[in-house]
Order: sequence, then C-alpha cells, then structure tokens
Amino acid sequence: MATQLIDLGNIRFIWKGDWVQANTYELNDVVRYNNIVWVYINQIPAGNIPITNTTYWSRMVEGSEIPPTEGQSGKVLKTDGTLTFWSDSFDTFRIGQDITTFITTAGLTDVALGIQRNSLSFTQVALVNTGSGDGSSADYIAYASNGTNESGWIDMGITNQSFNDPSFSLTGPGDGYVFMSGAIAGIVDVAQFNVSGGNLNLVTSSAHGMIQGVIFDLVLPSNTALEGRYVVSSTPSATQVVTAVPAGYTGGNVALTSVINSQINKFTGDGNLVLATDGTGLANNIIIASGGLQDGSEQVIITPNDGIEFYDELFFGVGAKAFNESAGLTNAAAVFKLNGSPYAQLAIQNSSSNSSTDIIAYANNGDDVSGWIDMGVTGSTFSQAAFGVTGPNDGYIFYEAPDGTTGEGNLVIATGNNGTSNKIVFAAGGFGTGTDQMSITPNQNVHIEIATPSTSPTTGALTVVGGVGIQGDVNIQGDIVFGGTGTTLETTTLTVNDPIIRIGTANASDAIDLGIVGQYTSGGVKYTGVVRDASDGVVKFFKDSTVAPDGGVVNFGAAGLVYSDIKTAGIDSTTVTTSSTITSTGLIRANGGVTTTSGSAVSFPSGITTAGSIAVTGGMTVSGNVDIQEMREQVVDVALASNTGTLDWTAGNIFYVGSAPTGAMTFNVTNVPTDTAKMMSINVFVTQGSTGYVPTTFQIGDTNQTIRWQDGLTPIPTSSAGKIDIFSFTMQRTSAGVWIVYGSATLNF
Repeated sequence: MATQLIDLGNIRFIWKGDWVQANTYELNDVVRYNNIVWVYINQIPAGNIPITNTTYWSRMVEGSEIPPTEGQSGKVLKTDGTLTFWSDSFDTFRIGQDITTFITTAGLTDVALGIQRNSLSFTQVALVNTGSGDGSSADYIAYASNGTNESGWIDMGITNQSFNDPSFSLTGPGDGYVFMSGAIAGIVDVAQFNVSGGNLNLVTSSAHGMIQGVIFDLVLPSNTALEGRYVVSSTPSATQVVTAVPAGYTGGNVALTSVINSQINKFTGDGNLVLATDGTGLANNIIIASGGLQDGSEQVIITPNDGIEFYDELFFGVGAKAFNESAGLTNAAAVFKLNGSPYAQLAIQNSSSNSSTDIIAYANNGDDVSGWIDMGVTGSTFSQAAFGVTGPNDGYIFYEAPDGTTGEGNLVIATGNNGTSNKIVFAAGGFGTGTDQMSITPNQNVHIEIATPSTSPTTGALTVVGGVGIQGDVNIQGDIVFGGTGTTLETTTLTVNDPIIRIGTANASDAIDLGIVGQYTSGGVKYTGVVRDASDGVVKFFKDSTVAPDGGVVNFGAAGLVYSDIKTAGIDSTTVTTSSTITSTGLIRANGGVTTTSGSAVSFPSGITTAGSIAVTGGMTVSGNVDIQEMREQVVDVALASNTGTLDWTAGNIFYVGSAPTGAMTFNVTNVPTDTAKMMSINVFVTQGSTGYVPTTFQIGDTNQTIRWQDGLTPIPTSSAGKIDIFSFTMQRTSAGVWIVYGSATLNF
C-alpha cells in the first residue's frame, strides 16, 4: 500500500517563537509569553494586539515547561490552574500567574516571596495553628540578621483559645498582638565584679568587644540591686568594663568573687517599635480604634504635624481607672495614679530661659487672650513687658476672665469644712522654716503676726496704700497718727470738741472741691451733699449721684445727679441760680435775679423780690395774681417742607410761616408736655399765596389728631398773595391721657 501525504495547509499550528507585540500574526500562529504557549485565534491577521486580548489570543498550554528539579528554575502548573515559580537557588518564591509582571512593573526590590490572586473580595495569606497547648498561637515573625528566638524579631500574631503562657503575660486566649524585641549583639558572661568608690568594675570571662558609650544590660543574680541598664563610661580593656554605680545603691563594696549565671547583654540599636505613615495619602493619620472595627468609633487619631486627638478618658498608672470610678469623678479627661516616694507629680519644663512654664485651664469661652487661669514659673532671664508683674524665676497664679463676660471674674481661694482648722495660711519664705505671717481662720479672724513696729506709713506689720474699710469696732493699743494729703476718716458717729471744723487746709491752688457728701441706698448706692465746686466757686446742693467723689472732686455730670431742694426761712442773695426747685416760706431777696435751668420749677408762696430779672428756661407755676407791666412773646420762624411744618413747643408758642404753602398744610407739634388735665395753645401765622390753604392735618408728636373747628366749619383761607391768616389751636390733655384739639382762624390780614 502506497503512503499518502496530506497537506494540512492553513489548519496546522505554526510555531513563531517568543511573542513580539509589533509583529503581525495569523490564524493558528503559536507563540510563547511568560513561559506560557498562546495561539492566535482570529481570522484576520493583525499586529500590535496585546496577548491578553481574548478576541485574538488564547492560552494553548497552561504549564508548558517540565517541572523543575533541584537546582533548576521554572514554573509548576498546580491543580487549581495557578502557577508556582522558584529560582534555581530557592531564595525567590512566587505564586500567581501575573506576580512576575507586578514585581517588575512595580519596581519591587529583593522579593523573597511574591503572591498574586484575582478576587472580587479580599486576597489573603492564611495561617492557622490548630494546636491547643498553653503556648499555641499563629504568628508572622520577621528576624533581624542577628536575630534569634530570644531577641531581634518582630512578631504579629493571635493566641488560641487555650493559650496560657506566663512568659507572655500581656496576652491571654484570643488576643491579637504585635511584639518586638531588639537585637542583642552578643552575650558575655561576667566572671567577677566589685564596687570601688563610684565605679562598678565588671570582669568578663571572654573578650566583650565593647567601646565607650555602648549600652548594655547587666544581670547579676548574686546582687540584684546592681542589675539594670548601663553605659560604658570609659574606654574598657578587653575583658573589663567600668561604669558608674547606680544612684541610690547602698550595698557598699563587693569583693571580687565568682559570679554564676551573670552576664552582659550588648545592644546593637535603639530597639524602637515604629508605627508610621507616609505622605502619599489624603490624610496619612494613624488611628487607634479599640472595638471600632464595625462601628467606626476611634479613641486616638494621630495627624501628621498636627497633634494627637484623644476621644476618651486617659488613665495613667495602675488603679487610675478604678479610682475614677470609685471616687465618682465627674468628666475627668485624664486621671493619674502613682505609687511612689516622696510625692507623685506632673512635671513640665520649658528649656527657654526668657520664657515661662505654665499649666493653663480655659473657660468654654476662653482663648489665648482671656478666659483662663494660669499657674506657672518664669525662666532665669524672663523679661517680657506684657507680664511686668513677674520677673526672672517668679512663680505665679494669674486669672483673666473671658472678654465680654457677664460673670464677676473673681479669683477664689477657699477651703472646705472637713478639716480640723480649714485655715488659709500665707508663709512668705516659710517653705523650709515653717514660719507663716498671716492666717485666715473661718468665721473668726484674719491674723497677721510680724514683729515690725510702725514708725511711718511705710513701716509696720501691715502697710496699706489707699483706704481701709472696717465694719465693726476697732481696738488700737497704740496711737493713731494721720498724715499725708490723702487722709480720709470714715465713722458712724463722730464727736468733735472744736466749734469749727476746717477742711481743705492743703488746697493751696483751689484744685479740689470742698464740702460734705453723704451716701444712701435707693435703687442702688447713691450720693448727696453740699459742696463748693472748685471749677466755678459755686456751693451746690445735689443728690442721686451714682458716682462717689474721687480725689477730692465731685463729678457734677455723673449719672443720676440732680440739684436738690433747699428748705429755708429765707435767702438773701445777690443772684439765685438753680437747676432744681426753690421753695421758700420766707423772703427770697435776689438782687441779681433768679435763674432756673433743666426744666425745673420755682415756687415762692411768700413772694419774690428782685431788682434784676427773672429768667426761667424751664416751667413756671404761679398760684397767685400776676401783675405784668410789660410782656413780649418769642416768635419762631417755620419753613414748610412739602407743605408740612414742625412746631417745636419748647422753642415757643407763636409760629410764623413766611413762604406761601402750595397745598393743604400739615402741622406737627413736637415736645408737647403730656401732663394730664392741662391745656396748651399755639398760634400759627401763615403767609398765603394767590391760592390760600388751611391746615387739614394736625399732629402731636407725629400722631394725627382730629381738629374741632369753631362752629364745626373748616375756615376758608384767603386767596391773595401776601395776605396772612392766623390759625389758633388749643390742645387739651384730658385726665384719661388723650388729646382734644380745638381750632379757630382769624383771616385776611
């Protein structure tokens, strides 16, 4: 039988070698890429088609190489379709079909293990310890180059439910953790040691290899008082280390002796556990959220270069949290509990000499300017003018109430009632001596005891610049000497034997007021008195002032101050001037006239005689007959604005409108007294134009009133340029507090 040859033509596979993206490939072309065989499946030849484009390319063989043997590199096709790769030296291990591409494109360095997986959930490297022993846990551990099982590692893991290892007492069953142990450069046995003066001499059994400044741990079971961390204080010999004896060691000299199980542990680095973020994120915070995995609640947020935020209470020291609960503390942000001698303290120091160190508490509306209380100490060269009350190395307590506060802004220093004395004691310089100068005993006294006699206002146990106010009796064993220009004596009862009291003996330049001022309470503290005003030489009677005299000067413009009434049988004066009321049952003789101001009244039941004039700028009430020989009245010119004229009662009662109105007029009478059961009249002279107009609107204090015209008829104005019509209005303020306005007109002048 003859052999028959079959030409496969284009249906056979054609090997093209390694895939090159720029090449043009046809149907059934076979290439190799990443040690995987691919076949071109599209009917249309094309170039620059990515190998991952499934319209053109398809995997032909998943694992196309023979599985590697020892000393060879390659890939192994696993049963789940993924690939495993290792190098011929077995120091690189990679899992996943595209992990090699990722390592290359990401520029990773020295990857010992690479794992890649495509998942719509999360990709994980799972590690579980199914053991149930006391020390069973699952751990990922990284070792330093000189790390051992004892030191030089960092460990992240989780304990099993049966975990109970006393070597790791921080953790219990089901705890997650991150542990770190710094690497030890070496361990050297200690053969002998002794204490000589302030030096601790250690002799090692072999060369220790340490230099000056190296830190080491010393383990001395034979003398635990010397165990601890040391620094090599001087250049050591090959087998001897010298360091300083620890502070507080009282064991004395220890003779050279054989030391069993003693050693020196040398450190190679700082041994820090670093938790840090980079600057490539939007926030780069470090967040600690205990129990917040699901609900998102956090306790600590560390923001780059912007501080640490704490969202819960802080407890420092064993028992701090228990104390917070047992003592029933209210909203304590931080609780500190220490057990030590001679005291527990919160320490803070400012290393700048021209600054201060402060502990400051702020009110809810406080800021750096106000609303705080500050306890602190100044530096050795402190010289800041803004705090001029303090100098170098001063201690202080400052309080500044919030700006605009409605509170009193007091600085309160107080004791409670639970002690046997509850005093407040002041002991300047008595910190070491126990000597105090002043004590305040509750509801008993303020006691000052300094054995310094007083020979002047600046000597003695108590010197005061300013006044001293005392309620109650004063018992003085020695003499009282008054001196100085500002001496003031206040007393409930004053008896003076001299018939004349002289004041102001030092008033050489007539610069202070002279008189008697009294204080009383009427809706607040107020002052009254009779005082000669140094500014004008007038003796003035006043009352209701809310400002006390200060520095020998009465503020006659103070709030509430008015001139008071004077009751007398008679006044004989050249001129009588008052801003209050003068009432006299006797004779008032004012040869220079009588003047009142500020709307005050003058009442003279027995008459008034004066050779001068009487000028009254306020009101005047006359209850008897008035004989007038000559009288004239003030005329007030009024300019109409849009046919509206404002008639100020305090300016006069007769008003003249010189420009003719162009329409019906509005008269608005202002500043009219509102006393009830009174009548007041005004006359308005209006110059008319060729067409005359009458006032149709009448207002009192901008409020419209009804005009009751005579006979109920509105006047007919004079329509002739230059003629004058007179409109008269009487305003009655009834006892019911309403107005009745009567109007009349006299026309054609």
